Amino acid sequence: MYKRQNIVIEDDVLIGTVDFDDPALYQTALNGAYELSVSVANGRGVTRRETRSFTVDAGGPTITIIEPVLSSIIAGATNVIAEITDPSGVDASTVRYRLLAQGSSEEFSMTPGGGANRYTGAFDANQYPDTIGQITINVSASDLAGNDTTREVSVQLDSRP
Repeated sequence: MYKRQNIVIEDDVLIGTVDFDDPALYQTALNGAYELSVSVANGRGVTRRETRSFTVDAGGPTITIIEPVLSSIIAGATNVIAEITDPSGVDASTVRYRLLAQGSSEEFSMTPGGGANRYTGAFDANQYPDTIGQITINVSASDLAGNDTTREVSVQLDSRP
């Protein structure tokens, strides 16, 4: 139980602050679902208790790249499919994939589709010359709390007919 001593009144509203960054009270940073209960009593002994649930989201989205599979051999039209989840929700406008090959980089938006929490994109693997044998695909996203995550897979190119 935590008792806060400095509560202020502003416009007939009681306002108190709990500092969750205080290492004396919280040895590890909060992350996940919590409940906060407040009890208030007046001079006549009438008590009221309210409980609210809240979530602290200290981490970025979970990204699982479904296609292409790590170290697979790709050619022609290639799908990029990722499953992206987060307790705060995923900011769909930030979901992107980046193609990295021998110092060059191209970035594209991914669109929701193909199932729950799935995002898709596509590219032509034959656009790369025969001299490039491998590319890395990064998938990145932000959650609605502003936390970012990036995951990657490397694949082999079969660009020869």
